[in-house]
Amino acid sequence: MEFGGFSIFDIAVLAIIFLGALFGLVTGFVRGGLFVASWIGAGLITIFGLEHVSPISAQYINPEWLADLVAGAVLFIVALIVLHLLSHILSGWVRAGRLNALDRSLGLLAGLATAGIVISVAFLFLSDVFGDDPPPWVESARTLPVVERGALLVKEFLPAKIIGETGNALERAQERANDIDAAREALDRLTQPPESSAPRPQEGYNERERDGLEDLIRRNQ
Repeated sequence: MEFGGFSIFDIAVLAIIFLGALFGLVTGFVRGGLFVASWIGAGLITIFGLEHVSPISAQYINPEWLADLVAGAVLFIVALIVLHLLSHILSGWVRAGRLNALDRSLGLLAGLATAGIVISVAFLFLSDVFGDDPPPWVESARTLPVVERGALLVKEFLPAKIIGETGNALERAQERANDIDAAREALDRLTQPPESSAPRPQEGYNERERDGLEDLIRRNQ
């Protein structure tokens, strides 16, 4: 199904890009970046601090796995709240200063980049679901070539242990597309031979020949 020449896949891609740009513009680069950083920081604090907090939790909670779970949850929530407060203070300082316009502009670019990464990662996994025979609303999408290149680029940066065989169907599709392009170029070279490098013969008379003809005509008049 298409709407004005755009498939459902195109509409979904454009919608995600629009939402990412809007979110980045509204939140700004500093606030959006600190929002993500606070979650990552809370996760790291939980990972490295759990071994120090678990013994305290184990004194009051049994069994041990439940004590670890409660300790990790409490540590993560406390760290997230503290980091969120710090990020809110810092982002408010930026918004109140002269960097507000720059912050929003960079936020817009960051939102577009984030949306592109989300689309690429999602399609990297969806390509295996579709296999070698994607549905028509995907195969006919105008944005498909760009999304495919983005997904393959993301795959190069992800560790092989994480993605495993993910994206193999996408790589096979890209190889088939490259083979088709190579065959088309070979056919064009056969059907349209290159122009000869020899100089083309000059059409008509040059200036000296025209002057000679005019003199001959005047003498014969």
